[in-house]
Amino acid sequence: PPVRLDAAALDTLASLRRLRGLRLRDAGLSITDAELQVLTQLPLEELDLASNQIALTPDLAARFGEMPLLRELDLSHNPLGNPPGLANLHHLRNLLLNECSLTTWPEELTTLMNRPDFALRNLDLSSNMIHDLPGLETILASRYARELLTSRAQRWEFHFNDLPQGTARQLRAAGVGVVEQ
Repeated sequence: PPVRLDAAALDTLASLRRLRGLRLRDAGLSITDAELQVLTQLPLEELDLASNQIALTPDLAARFGEMPLLRELDLSHNPLGNPPGLANLHHLRNLLLNECSLTTWPEELTTLMNRPDFALRNLDLSSNMIHDLPGLETILASRYARELLTSRAQRWEFHFNDLPQGTARQLRAAGVGVVEQ
């Protein structure tokens, strides 16, 4: 069964007003709106909740957008189902959403990639079930995607999503790491 943060843990977290990074990895954790709301009140720059049992409803997913200081977000290896809200995460540098049971492209990610002052450097959406990228031309025309071929500081991994061959070919040509079976 999934693990929940008890009242004492939530009170302790809420009292850590200067907490910049939180790592609760591989803890069997699921998360409620009330628990995530406690996290949104902290000045977190790094949040690692990888390898848990976190599933996101659309409302819960939107809560992540209430953490505007985040620079790193790792939700890998969780049965998310819905991508986290990203539109307000202007400082986000690393976004790891591999093996998250995602079936749709995170549309707020396209907005983030197109910001003139984008911060995104590392993106991993591998091993999901994202077969279609609506607005592929817009995604590939983003500043983030245009700089993939020229910047060693940027990386976008998009392996094993069972993409159509034409889409995979376009992504590879833009510098995206795409391996399909």
